[in-house]
Amino acid sequence: MRHSRGSRTIVFVFFLMVVIIAVISLLNRCQGAPEAGGTRAGSAPTIRSMAVRAQPVGLGTVEETLALEGEVQIRTQVAIYPALGGRLSESRFRVGDRVEEGQTIAWVAPASRPGDFFSPSPVVAPVSGTVLRVPAAQGDTVTVQTPILVLGNLSDLVIAVPVPEQFSAALRRGQTAWVQFTALPGETFGAVVDELSLVLDGENHSLPVRLRFSGGADPRIKAGMSAALSLVTATRTGVPVIPRSSVLYDESSPAVFVVREEGLAEGRLAEGLAERRNIVLGLAGDTTVEVLEGLDPGELLVTAGQHFLAPGVPVRVVE
Repeated sequence: MRHSRGSRTIVFVFFLMVVIIAVISLLNRCQGAPEAGGTRAGSAPTIRSMAVRAQPVGLGTVEETLALEGEVQIRTQVAIYPALGGRLSESRFRVGDRVEEGQTIAWVAPASRPGDFFSPSPVVAPVSGTVLRVPAAQGDTVTVQTPILVLGNLSDLVIAVPVPEQFSAALRRGQTAWVQFTALPGETFGAVVDELSLVLDGENHSLPVRLRFSGGADPRIKAGMSAALSLVTATRTGVPVIPRSSVLYDESSPAVFVVREEGLAEGRLAEGLAERRNIVLGLAGDTTVEVLEGLDPGELLVTAGQHFLAPGVPVRVVE
């Protein structure tokens, strides 16, 4: 009986020793195996890199613009008046008709007393043009101050723009502008400042300005159309230009990230290190901005992903 109990004890101790040896062996294997993404002792560490988009800093042109609203108008309109008052006995033209210089546009019968007779007086066009308005209708009584027709040259269109007073000092003749119309989506037309008023409008404190179309107006552009303008107030050419979206403004001065190649350890999976660079900006256009200090042409500028970077972080440039 005692012998049986001793045998059982020996078997139990042997089994326990086998289990302990197996556990120790397993622990040693786990400690010696590298973690996922890591390296064994003595090998160079692999550092994860941030994917960014980048482009070299180049020289270009930047335009500072002023956004304005205007309306297409006919430059010159001429109202035609009769030489004497009376009844408009005949009116020969309607809106949209073409009138040539020297052509009779209407007849006016002078007022007379019973028994008197006066021949109708012709109203002659002093200039050529297209009929824009017909203020007087046949049978109306008119005076020498009543316009019979209003003529205009539809091919001579301008854009009338009221420029707010605070921007009036920046205007001069010859400045260029880019114009867009709701009726012609996706198309941009060139214009030039042609006329500047000498006085401001007292009601809305704006400076009346007229622009002419560069190379003439497109026939699809009509008088009365609303126009959205970008008036160029300053231009720089041959200067370092970068996208406005690449600039960070989260500290006291604007900054960007560039990709620096030196300083990489061998075996790192990256094309460069992120370097934060404070910059001084110049003219700002709609999508680009001039760099006065802090960047040199040819440096690799981070244009997307810069908000997630920190100085010294390895980066990988992707398309």
